[in-house]
Formats: sequence, structure tokens, C-alpha cells
Amino acid sequence: MIKLFLEYLIYGAKWGCVIFVMMGIFVDVMGDGHVTSIDNFAANAAGAMVVGAGFCVSSLAYKIESLALWLKIVVNVLVGFGVFFPIAFSLDWISTGSPRHAIIFVTLVAVTFIALAFGDYLINGRDAKAINQKIKEKSLD
Repeated sequence: MIKLFLEYLIYGAKWGCVIFVMMGIFVDVMGDGHVTSIDNFAANAAGAMVVGAGFCVSSLAYKIESLALWLKIVVNVLVGFGVFFPIAFSLDWISTGSPRHAIIFVTLVAVTFIALAFGDYLINGRDAKAINQKIKEKSLD
């Protein structure tokens, strides 16, 4: 289980890096190429890695067969956002100066997470159906 935990931790940190770079590109493009630096780059990069790891490690709940699906989802969301929001506020990813901007950002984060989780569900559901079909075919033989 420790090996699996470390694999998810590293996988999540990698995704945190990817999303951090994608967000940097997005911000730079939206700023017409005038964003040339990120304040406190190391802290922001580390924060992104921790957030990625938090969301990914919390998905280990799906490996626990005794938990109901709704509880697995709740654990994943609560732990993921429980890691995300303190880091996001401490690193000023969410502007506290404008309630409107904060609401927009939180909504975008929630919608993005839901879209990614739903996409993952669709992919894994398709794979599960294919595996079940192969099992049925072999049992008929």
C-alpha cells in the first residue's frame, strides 16, 4: 500500500506541474505576452505539486471496495479541495480583494475538477465494460 501511495503521490505531483505550466501559458496569453515572471515561483510550483498530489492521493479511496461509491467521491473531493483551498488562498491564487473574482475562480476550479473526474469516470467505465465483456466471452467458452 505504501508503494501505491508513493506512486499516486508522484503521479499527482507530475500533474500539478503540468497544470501549473498550462496555467502559466494561459495567463501569459491572456496578458498579451506581458507576463514575464511569476512572483515566488518556487512556492507556486511547490503548491501546484502539493495540490496535484492531494487530489491524486485522495483518489486512493476508490481502491477501498468496502466504501460506497458516493463516499469515495466525497472523500476524494473533500481531501482534494481541503488541500487546494488553503494553498490557493495562501499563495494568492484566489484573490481575496474581489469577491467576484474569488467566486469566479472557485467556480472554474470546481467545474474543471468535475469535468476531469467525469472524463476519468467515462474512460474507466468504458475500460470496465470491455474487461467484463472479455470475461463473459471466456466464461462462455
